[in-house]
Amino acid sequence: MAALKNSEFAFNEELLKLSRISSIDAGDTEISFEFITEAVARALNVGRASIWLLNQDQTAIVCQKLYDASSGKHDAGIELKAKDFPAYFKYLSEERTLHADDAHLDSATYEFSEVYLRPLNIVSLLDAPIRVNGKMVGVVCCEQLMDKRYWSISEQNFAGNIADIVARALQAKERSQALMKLEAMNLQLEQMVKDRTAELEEQRIRSAHASKMAVLGEMAGAIAHEINNPLAIISLCSHQLLKMDEKGKLTSETLKSIMRDISSTTIRIEKIIKGLRFFARDASQDEFSHSKISQIIDDTLSLCQEKFKKHGCEVQLMALTPDLVLKCQPVSISQALLNLLSNAFDAVSEQKEKWIRLECRDSSDYVEIHIIDSGNGIPIEIRDKIMVPFFTTKPIGKGTGLGLAIVRGIIEQHKGEFYFDDSRVNTAFVIRLPK
Repeated sequence: MAALKNSEFAFNEELLKLSRISSIDAGDTEISFEFITEAVARALNVGRASIWLLNQDQTAIVCQKLYDASSGKHDAGIELKAKDFPAYFKYLSEERTLHADDAHLDSATYEFSEVYLRPLNIVSLLDAPIRVNGKMVGVVCCEQLMDKRYWSISEQNFAGNIADIVARALQAKERSQALMKLEAMNLQLEQMVKDRTAELEEQRIRSAHASKMAVLGEMAGAIAHEINNPLAIISLCSHQLLKMDEKGKLTSETLKSIMRDISSTTIRIEKIIKGLRFFARDASQDEFSHSKISQIIDDTLSLCQEKFKKHGCEVQLMALTPDLVLKCQPVSISQALLNLLSNAFDAVSEQKEKWIRLECRDSSDYVEIHIIDSGNGIPIEIRDKIMVPFFTTKPIGKGTGLGLAIVRGIIEQHKGEFYFDDSRVNTAFVIRLPK
């Protein structure tokens, strides 16, 4: 009885020590299995202790860690195939503790006698099944050398407790691997989001530039006409100078007058070209700078005012403070305004009364630009769709459906708001930008 108590005390001591091994709950089976097999060999006083796991298709068990008490060394990698030891594997399939006092004669282990037991001087075996989630995945094997061993109930229970600790280590490893896999997937997902965001941003920039070029293409005729008119004036003035000089009628006052006309006309052309170059360039990477709203509007109107005038559409500027300044990308804001002005013109071009009005409102933190036209608003059934990319009510070939979506993108990039104002009788859009 005293010997039994001493054995149970030794078992409890080893189990207590193992409970303090951090590598077990960390899922580090390589280190954990070394501690466990050594603890088994000490507590049971056996020559060899090992941990075996079934392979994926359960056709063999593979030694994960084997401790030889005589040499103090660890080994691994031995494989026992089910087809070579059918009796043993049949017994394992029943998931019971195997205690073979004489392993050479036991019905479950006799198949090992010549190929495994005798070469290693193994006489008795004690195997405890390892279960994970209720399913057996392997065994803890205790091998008595030289002399026959009668395995007590307390020894069998100890082996079962060790098998539970092995199962705990395996589950910790599964959790660790799952966590690592999840972290890898999160990193991959984050990278995919970054790549997709960059791709979408690139597409947005390309779409914005394409829309910008489409608007310029629509206005190319009007811009050419806007430039041709002053060029004709310069040509006429030059012709007048030559004729008057030939006839000797060119006076100092006449020369000054004609030169003033040429100078003002040249400035007019320069302004148009400046507005065109300003608008056409790629400004997606521009820094935000302080710009006058009046200058942005003036540059924008230089590209479309002649077209509107030619078609009898009046442009009205209301409440425009000359020195009102906004921190922005001026080219992008100009594009937003030109898209809205072009949309407004297309909407009213067939009406009898044609006008477009720009209103600027200044508050302490925001600037609002209202673009209103003589149209009767937007039908309720399509108001939720007008900002959706590629949605358009224009005939095929007359629009891309990107105008309002690009305007919204530009304004949101400026931390502002862009919306349809349904409180007005006429069609009205509002750009609200922080100063």
